[in-house]
Amino acid sequence: MKEYFSHQWELAHRYFLKDLKVLYYALLIVFILFAAVATFYFQNNEQLTTSLYMELIDMFESQIPMDAQGVSLFLGIFLNNVQAGAISIAFGFVPFLFIPIWTLTSNALIIGIVGGVYGMSGYSLLSFLLGIVPHGILEIPAFLMGIALGLDICFKLVRLILRQISKSDFKGTVINALRIYCLWMVPLFFLAAIIESYMTPILFNAFS
Repeated sequence: MKEYFSHQWELAHRYFLKDLKVLYYALLIVFILFAAVATFYFQNNEQLTTSLYMELIDMFESQIPMDAQGVSLFLGIFLNNVQAGAISIAFGFVPFLFIPIWTLTSNALIIGIVGGVYGMSGYSLLSFLLGIVPHGILEIPAFLMGIALGLDICFKLVRLILRQISKSDFKGTVINALRIYCLWMVPLFFLAAIIESYMTPILFNAFS
């Protein structure tokens, strides 16, 4: 069993290096820049930011109750992230539209809105970072990996439709995407959910 998972991990790593590495790091840079610009913008547009933030609260509360704690909070965050990651990949099966890029945009905007609210509320930059970084350092890379996988699948699907690659090549891409989702993304979401549920509130309360 150990040898099997080790082999699957190696195959996933090869696929990342060959097909995803450049795309993934490009997405990471774009995401960071977009989130930073969005944060600055929303800090200086109080009425819009407040309105959007209330909509975000309503949306998240429909998925995870605001009073959730402990195991229920962990499960809510973990299952929500696992589903969101899977959806980002699944969007890649819609050819030509490259829908996963909109997932990157929307998540960067969410961080920008939250950052804007922190800034308007008088919280320090340290408090904002403590609320985002501990779990985000695992969660964001996992989300970006899902977006990269979705974009790669979409690109390969377009090439398949245009008969530039074979069905077996496309099938290999899908299998490799499933490997990375199961072996990389899900464990990262699991660890991030633990940190966000149990550690982030403690750190935020200690330094806010």
